[in-house]
Order: sequence, then structure tokens, then C-alpha cells
Amino acid sequence: NYKTPDGFNIGNWQSNQRQYFKSGKLEQDRIEKLEDIGFVWGESREESFNQGFEETLRYKEQHGTANAPKYYKTPDGFNLGTWQNTQKQNFRTGKLEQDRIKKLEDIGFIWGKSIEESFNQGFEETLRYKEQHGTANAPKYYKTPDGFNLGTWQNTQKQNFRTGKLEQDRIKKLEDIGFIWGKSIEESFNQGFEETLRYKKQHGDANAPHSYKTPDGFNLGTWQSTQKQYFRTGKLEQDRIKKLEGIG
Repeated sequence: NYKTPDGFNIGNWQSNQRQYFKSGKLEQDRIEKLEDIGFVWGESREESFNQGFEETLRYKEQHGTANAPKYYKTPDGFNLGTWQNTQKQNFRTGKLEQDRIKKLEDIGFIWGKSIEESFNQGFEETLRYKEQHGTANAPKYYKTPDGFNLGTWQNTQKQNFRTGKLEQDRIKKLEDIGFIWGKSIEESFNQGFEETLRYKKQHGDANAPHSYKTPDGFNLGTWQSTQKQYFRTGKLEQDRIKKLEGIG
């Protein structure tokens, strides 16, 4: 509740900075600026480091790698991705103590991902997505539960494939698990139909609102609107009309 002699509520202001820090909303330059004058977030810097290190160790035991995605939060709400990013920035600017560097490197923490590691992470997430959804291709804006932008990553691979920048071994690796570089019209329709079916099971009605997106980021409302336009203009094949009408 401390106020300065001029009436500035600095205690409240500092409390707000701590909340922003804990929720990962405080910019890195502000974190550094406050820490440089000895500001403590609620526990000592030693305790903060130890907590992040323990969470990193736990993450490695669960996922096989010490490096978490950029926006990953632990089940308890700890911003591990943000914490790790702070360590990387401190490492690059020479502000990370040698004993901490060694401690993190000893458990396999990598300061910057190589292109190979980045590809392998995306490939593993694609494989995981296929196991869960039955298809290797994720929606354009899909993020994994850990915060990895799988849709964006896959889109980058497609662009690299089209421009001839994707190595042959990577092309083969993705194709071997059923990854498709461009969806056929048939596959696009089938995806929309399956999402419509899923929507009906959840909501009791096959027709989704115009702006509805599935949890995976698929624009189902837009897709359905397109089918309606094709129907009205006579461009929708009879078997597709029957298929959609068959589920209401």
C-alpha cells in the first residue's frame, strides 16, 4: 500500500508488474530493467531460477527434450516457455552466470535451435497430430496443447516444397506419414463434412454459425457458407448434396 511523498501508488504499481510477469505479459526489456536494479518478483532470483530449472527437468522427463515451446505453460500455470526464453536472452547478452549455463547444458538445454532440430520438432508434432486426428495435415492456424504453431510450421514446409527449398529426405519423411502438400477438392470437402458431423454431435444441429471456427481452427462456418453458395448456383455435385442433407 506504499505511496510516495508525491502520492504515487508505487506499491500498487509494483504489484501490477509482478502479475504481468507471472502471466508472461511483461516485455523482456522491462523485466531486465527492473531486475538490473534488484527488483524481486516475489522470490529471490536464485529461487526463480531453481523453479524454472526444476520445471525444465520435469518437462524433459515428460517430453524427451529440455526445450519447451515458446508459449508453453506447465499444468500449474508456470510460464516455462517465457522463463526459458529469458535464460536464452541472458545467455546471449552475457548476463547468465556460468554455473547456471552449465546446469542447463548438463540436462541437454539448447540455447538456439538448429534448423534440423526445428524440423524434427515439427515432424514429431505432425506425427502426434496424425495419431490423434487420423490425418497428418493440421488446420492452417492450429496450435498444439503445448503452444506449438503446427499449422504455421506445416504451411512453411508447403511453401518450401513449392519453391524447391525443401530437402528430398524431408519431403520423403513427411510423405511417408501421409502428409499432403496441397489438399485435393475431395479431401477439402471430406474435411468440412467430418467437421460438420462432429459439430452436429456436439450441438445437435448440423448448421454452424457463419463465423464459427472449430477448436482446431477450421473455419467451419465459412466452409458451410461456400457449400450453400455452390448449391444455389448449381455447382455442388449431387452426391455431396445428398451427403450433407443426409446428416440434416
